Amino acid sequence: MNARRSFVLVSIFLTALADDVSAQRGRRSVDVERPEPPARFESEELGIAFDAPQGVRIYTPAAPGPYGSVLGEGRFVYLESSGMRNASAVAKFFANATEAELKSYKDILDANPPQSKLEGFKKRSVRFVTIGEKADKQALEFIYDTQSVRIRQIVFVHNGKGITFTCTSPQAQYGLAEAEMFKPIFSRLEFR
Repeated sequence: MNARRSFVLVSIFLTALADDVSAQRGRRSVDVERPEPPARFESEELGIAFDAPQGVRIYTPAAPGPYGSVLGEGRFVYLESSGMRNASAVAKFFANATEAELKSYKDILDANPPQSKLEGFKKRSVRFVTIGEKADKQALEFIYDTQSVRIRQIVFVHNGKGITFTCTSPQAQYGLAEAEMFKPIFSRLEFR
């Protein structure tokens, strides 16, 4: 065999060996894109959809990632920021909800919220806001603190279902989480 042919055969053998060793370790010698969670959430059942802000991962019961134990029992989406530690949102729905119940819930939150039993509880605000890409859906917003965490709940009724998004972030980064994650989600909500 000539030297050039020997070199080619040795190169092929070493490449195949490297691929085999990498595959056994769960890696490949070439870059492979790993599937990312979807960048858009859509639910025909609930009649809502939204595009995730940049850097926000969406997990659902069908694709729960590491949040399988969180999703279920009405919780239908978990949102996680890839750039902000501990900034997340979880959404839950309740069947047979009405606008009147939403107004009653506001009265409860104004008077004596159930969350007041949490350690370090401090109510920041309770008010009605508008959400959605057309800014035409009335929602109840409840913002409160517990120890070092700020929580923003957005509750609305759509197609006879009550939907609650609970957004959490450490108080120190809440302004950034609100601007880059929470506010964009609620301004992109589509109602069908």
